[in-house]
Amino acid sequence: MGRISAVVSPSGERTAFSYDLLGRRVLTTKAAGTPLAAAYAEAYDASGAVISSSGPEGQSVSYEYDARGRPARTVDALGRSWSYAYSASAGATTVTVTNPDGSAEIRRSDADGRPLAVTDAAGASTAYAYDPDGLLSGLTDARGNVTLWARDARGQVSSKTYADSSAESYERDAAGRLVRRIRPDGAVATYAYDLRSRLSSVRWSAGRAEPSDFEYDAAGRLTMARNTSATVRRAYAASGRLASETQEIHPALGVSVPPLVATVGYATSADGRLSRITYPDGAAVDYEHDARGDVSRVVASGAPGSGPSQALELSYLRRADGRLAGMARSNGVASAFTYDAAGRLLSVAHRDRASAVLSSESLRYDAAGRRSSRVREDGATDFFRYDPAGQVTAAAYGLAASADPVAFPASQTFAYDPAGNRTQAVDGPLTASYQANAVNQYSRILVGAAETIPSYDALGNLLEDDRAAYAWDADIHLLSVAPKDGGPAAA
Repeated sequence: MGRISAVVSPSGERTAFSYDLLGRRVLTTKAAGTPLAAAYAEAYDASGAVISSSGPEGQSVSYEYDARGRPARTVDALGRSWSYAYSASAGATTVTVTNPDGSAEIRRSDADGRPLAVTDAAGASTAYAYDPDGLLSGLTDARGNVTLWARDARGQVSSKTYADSSAESYERDAAGRLVRRIRPDGAVATYAYDLRSRLSSVRWSAGRAEPSDFEYDAAGRLTMARNTSATVRRAYAASGRLASETQEIHPALGVSVPPLVATVGYATSADGRLSRITYPDGAAVDYEHDARGDVSRVVASGAPGSGPSQALELSYLRRADGRLAGMARSNGVASAFTYDAAGRLLSVAHRDRASAVLSSESLRYDAAGRRSSRVREDGATDFFRYDPAGQVTAAAYGLAASADPVAFPASQTFAYDPAGNRTQAVDGPLTASYQANAVNQYSRILVGAAETIPSYDALGNLLEDDRAAYAWDADIHLLSVAPKDGGPAAA
């Protein structure tokens, strides 16, 4: 029938496919014909809709549909179910999604399927607006803050206005390419392109970010990126994959010293997977992959002639679905991981050469799939409680495992506004209160009697809070952090 029965990679990795009498794919087997073979199955109803899927570790999901073929119910391997109910009015469709814990989310969309409003399980709503061409023109968050987009005749964004009235604008050429951008801080960027419409340069208004230039090879791959501070050059193998990257750090203006040059090399397998990284000092990291293509071993070796050294090695044991089951290190420390039928992590244990437990934790989840407790190796247990939106509202640490997982005595509590900004945190006797501005930045923090008014620049970068002062360059890179407690500054 001309259907693909198998795909064999350059290294011999084989993925096999099986079909039913109607030509629908029912089985996909990775690493087919090897001990690591992993099979994924799908089943269909008479209309061709998928009604179940299963993986190599037995995890399965079943799907039900309504008379119109829309999702009606999904059930996972743990028996948790999500149900979908639909209603229509005034040209809009409302979908109510009921989660396994009984909470519900409401999604409203227009006749073209564009979202109009999304209401989370806590009742907080985000609304969307569109222009006559059906393109996004506005977003109103759960606090009522509005972000607006304006567009040109071709539907491309010409400006974006934030809820605090700050804005940035965009200009484009006849080909629709961005040629000028004005940021909220007034900085102007000008963009130029080569004959193949590839970005060739970026220039900023005086005193702003550094100018940048770019070059490409005949295949359109980036070969050079340069600004005042540095030049980065890339070379490619015959396969087209990255072979090396050389960074040349330019000396400061007026300083007569050679530039600092460092090259990192990359090697890949026939399948294109990373097999080796070589660093400027000769140190290297090698990667091995199993028949399914997952990383199975990593070996890091020191630079030649750097003195006595021992290669650092990590070996990985994986389940058939690719999830990590074990890890062995060259220092003798081994780790083991277990999962439930839905693939959620249940436990992690780290042991030394003598198999003595160094640390471990066992995890439990609530009906919504959120982590509800963590039992450490000494039996001490941490508990967590959430609001309907999935935000942590209470936590307790070091309790007995027998403590009530719902009504445990919390040592920390948290509250949030409808947009998810934290409004209060209580940690023992200490209470912190928070206020957010129109763009959801914290504008006032009160910890006990101590008040902090954080400040931000026009681009939203934090300049000062109760802990430190922060400096940024014109490219929005963090330059320095100056702690207020007299500690050493970081730059």
